[in-house]
Amino acid sequence: MLAQTAALCYLTIMSLSAPRLSDAELLARMQSFHWWHSIALREGLTTFGGKTELILAQEEEALLGPFNLAGRSVIDIGAWNGFFSFAAKRRGAARVLATDSYIWNHPVWRGREAFELARGEHGPDLAAQMVDPPPIATMPSQPSSL
Repeated sequence: MLAQTAALCYLTIMSLSAPRLSDAELLARMQSFHWWHSIALREGLTTFGGKTELILAQEEEALLGPFNLAGRSVIDIGAWNGFFSFAAKRRGAARVLATDSYIWNHPVWRGREAFELARGEHGPDLAAQMVDPPPIATMPSQPSSL
């Protein structure tokens, strides 16, 4: 577990300090991942997700549209590739925490790596944390500092 945490910290640091990829390099990196969300990373470069941009736009409006997120804190539980985390930030959330466990640790989906690639393009001011919901569900009720 410690080695995995250290590796994720390294990935995060590298994604925040890495030089900007060329369009060709970004496209090659995009194609190396399985994407669930279709996310426009740059003009003309959108990830090839299982959910289309149209479906995601409709879901974003249904889920986030009724709320004024300006200045608020948002936790995206089960963030996958981060589409709704980025959407919350675009809608004015002051703080966004993207969380996942299963997909971010999955050896085929490599969701955390894909998220970090998208976060590198959409702004590193989004926080990310590995969170596994089943252990949280079994914890005694207590106030949280999040």
